[in-house]
Amino acid sequence: SAMGTNKLTGTLTQRFRSAIKSVSTLDADRAYSTGIPFNKTYTVHLPAKTQQGPGFTAADYPHGDGFATGNVNVNGTVALVGKLADGTPITVSAPLSKTHTWPLFTQLYPVGGVPKGSLAGQVTLDDTQMDDNIYMVGTDLLWFRPFQLVQWYPFGWDEGILVDLKGAEYAVPPALPATSVFPGPGSPPSALKPVDAVNGNVGLTFSDGLLAGVTTRNANISPINKVTKPTTNTDTNFSLRLTPTTGVIDGTFMHTDGTRTPFQGVIIQQGTDRGAYGHFLSTSPATVDYLGESGRVSVQAK
Repeated sequence: SAMGTNKLTGTLTQRFRSAIKSVSTLDADRAYSTGIPFNKTYTVHLPAKTQQGPGFTAADYPHGDGFATGNVNVNGTVALVGKLADGTPITVSAPLSKTHTWPLFTQLYPVGGVPKGSLAGQVTLDDTQMDDNIYMVGTDLLWFRPFQLVQWYPFGWDEGILVDLKGAEYAVPPALPATSVFPGPGSPPSALKPVDAVNGNVGLTFSDGLLAGVTTRNANISPINKVTKPTTNTDTNFSLRLTPTTGVIDGTFMHTDGTRTPFQGVIIQQGTDRGAYGHFLSTSPATVDYLGESGRVSVQAK
């Protein structure tokens, strides 16, 4: 520890007899104790990289987005709850450092009570942008998934795949009068265009997840967060729901394989990722064939 740096550094060495088996680097920043400048609610999505390591094909890892909601508490603790793009629930909690970073780590996929996978990486809260909003950013988080005898990605990825974390502060609307939680096009502040009974004022795009091709649906979101279908949306299995208190979205659509398929995601209100993002899982057949995939859903204002 160097005086005045608010940082601890060092190494941890594992030895077996006289041989060094592994060496880990320790790097710890001092945590906030008072005066937290980021005490807000946040929503984030976790998109997978379009390409992974050597040997990976497009069918070997999810192309949907994981998502989470949470907050930074007055005691400096960051807490997020959500789902990864394979449907795995995640809960993470860590102290925020004086350098505005926090270590994301959660153990996953317990087998016999012992976790066999994990998600880990460093996340930053960035308040330096010109629009005065606070963004949550993590690059190249490592996601490990073990072998599991299930429909979706049974071989997993023991070598890890990379995902990013992108999010921003989320403003819960006041009870009265209610206001739209969904961002309009362009830079903030902006609002959704008026409800369009024919074409809708938002468009949903579904891709991958064993779809025969990119699939689109139109919808309307009113200023009070009521969702309706325009006349151009003839999908009788389509639904979309917003939860204003958290920013979570969910619904169903007709997959090109003829099944009614649920999707989930979250609204990002600020920044270049304004809109909503999430994932769906292809339907499991009556006889499991282990070929299931995760697809992506994106909702954007017109």
